Amino acid sequence: MGINQNSLDAFNHIKKNGLLSDKRLKVYQIFVHNPQGLTGSEVSDIYKKNYPTSQHSETIRNRITELRDMGVLDEVGNVVCSFTKRNVMKYKSNDKMPIKLQPKKSLNTSIDEIINDLRKVWELTKKEETDKRALIKKIKQQLDDLKK
Repeated sequence: MGINQNSLDAFNHIKKNGLLSDKRLKVYQIFVHNPQGLTGSEVSDIYKKNYPTSQHSETIRNRITELRDMGVLDEVGNVVCSFTKRNVMKYKSNDKMPIKLQPKKSLNTSIDEIINDLRKVWELTKKEETDKRALIKKIKQQLDDLKK
């Protein structure tokens, strides 16, 4: 299976315009040159051969997750990993341009925001019942987001 021209064009545009960091670009390039898709362990193995380094496979998997979240990798489905013999996700490149990653809030920041919202609910009077309901709904959503 050859490299899809649209994927190659997207890669060249991304590389030319510096849309990915160096490590992300190296991982993305591995996917572009393996259009059938790869698992994290397979990418890690290729990465270590192409770029002799002390990088751990976990670091490579983190780049894969970031590339997926940026929209340039698609999940193909679960496969049995040839290295671990466990069910793992297989990914492949697409022809989309990367979107900017949203920074994740720390757990402490999220908890602080929830506590501040709870204080607001406590301070509202009975007359502001709809405001209380809206804040409680917001707090519930924040708690649900923490579970993810």
